[in-house]
Amino acid sequence: MPGFRLVRAGFALLFLPGLILSMGRSPVSAEGFAGPAAQRVCTRIELTGEVNAGQAWSAEIGEGWVFRVVPIPDSGKRYTGWDLVMDRLQGGGYPDALLLATPPYGSVNEREIGTTFGMRAQDAIAWEPRRFQFLTSTRDLTQAKMEYSTLFSGADAAARSEASSQLMRRMEGASTGRFEVLDARLTEGVADPPPFAQEWAAHLSRVPHTLVPPSGTPSPRGELLWVRFSVLLWLPRQWRPPLHMQAQAVKCAQ
Repeated sequence: MPGFRLVRAGFALLFLPGLILSMGRSPVSAEGFAGPAAQRVCTRIELTGEVNAGQAWSAEIGEGWVFRVVPIPDSGKRYTGWDLVMDRLQGGGYPDALLLATPPYGSVNEREIGTTFGMRAQDAIAWEPRRFQFLTSTRDLTQAKMEYSTLFSGADAAARSEASSQLMRRMEGASTGRFEVLDARLTEGVADPPPFAQEWAAHLSRVPHTLVPPSGTPSPRGELLWVRFSVLLWLPRQWRPPLHMQAQAVKCAQ
C-alpha cells in the first residue's frame, strides 16, 4: 500500500510543497520491525463515520488513543474541511501523533481534507483514498513534539538537521492508516484546479457526492458541507482495541 517513502536527504524534505511520498516498508510498532512487511502481522481495525462542516468526529481505538476528524481552523480565510488527528484521549495539543508522522509539513498533505493550498472542495474529495502514518508510542510522541519544535525554532542548522533525522527515524516505526470518502455533499469551487490537483479533479466522478448550489455568489474554492467516510488503521500486533470494536490480524500494509 503506498504511503510515505522516507528519503534521508535533509530536513528540507519535510517541507517540500506537494511532496507525495511512498513507503517501501510498513511499520508495526515503535519497538522496531520484525522482518519483511509481507511476513509481519498487524492488528487492523475499521472505523466509519460522518461529519458536518464545522463539526468534529472521534473514536477511541484503544491503548488510550483516539482518532479524530476535526474542522480546519478558519484563520479568517473561510476554509472548509477537516484535519485527521491521532492523539491521546485527554488530548495533547498541536502537533498531534498523525501530523508528526505524515510529511510534508506546512504544505498540501494527505491528512487534510479541505479547501486549503488552493484546493477546491471537489478536488479535496477526489484525492482519495488518503494514506497517512501516526505514532502509537507516548514516548515517541513526546520526543517528536520537541524535535518538531526544534525545526521551527531559531536553532542552528546542525540542530535542525539532527531533529529532522530523529523525526524521520520515528516515522519508520510509525503505524499506517487509510481514509476513504464514501459520500459527500459540497458546493463546487469555480476556480481552475491547482496544477498539482488536476489529476485528482479528473477522478471526481469516481467518488459518490452531491452538489449543492451556493447560497450566494459562487466562490473560487467552494465548500465542503458533509462527508461520510471509512478509516482503516494498521496497528501493532499486540494492540488491544475496545471490546466493541472488531479487529483482524492481517499482514501489515505495504
